[in-house]
Amino acid sequence: MRSFSPATVGLNRASELRDPWAAPGANGGSTSAGHREADLNVGYALAVLVFRSGSLTPAAMTPRPKDTDGLSCYEDEALVPGTGKINVRVIDTERLPKALGCFHDGAGHVSIAPRDENGALDAEALKQWAAARNASEPHEFTRGVLDAIVGNRVLEKEEK
Repeated sequence: MRSFSPATVGLNRASELRDPWAAPGANGGSTSAGHREADLNVGYALAVLVFRSGSLTPAAMTPRPKDTDGLSCYEDEALVPGTGKINVRVIDTERLPKALGCFHDGAGHVSIAPRDENGALDAEALKQWAAARNASEPHEFTRGVLDAIVGNRVLEKEEK
């Protein structure tokens, strides 16, 4: 797995999402990846958005102990698995705490996980985070993920 940043992957598909707090005219600016924001219909520069299904509960934004790669997310909302009505959370990875990184671990799949001082996945910190999934107080990483949510979508997917 490798960590990514906005400069290395550019912007993902984030159709119809806009930041309600964006500065006036922000949609016409350009990003470091060379894309025009207006072309991508994204309301803020340098945003790398990832998508996760689930409720807004702390448990849903905390990996399970069996999730050894981290909190499962997708680069495109169309890749979020499921059928019927699916609640999708939009996470701005630029708003995640510095202790968390995003790691590509499959075609269009990204895991949010703790990283060490070298930027690599910190397996021990991930175990501690996952162990706190049903704790009475959310783990600091869970609070960081919840704070990085910038949108909520409801998708309707038919069975293929």
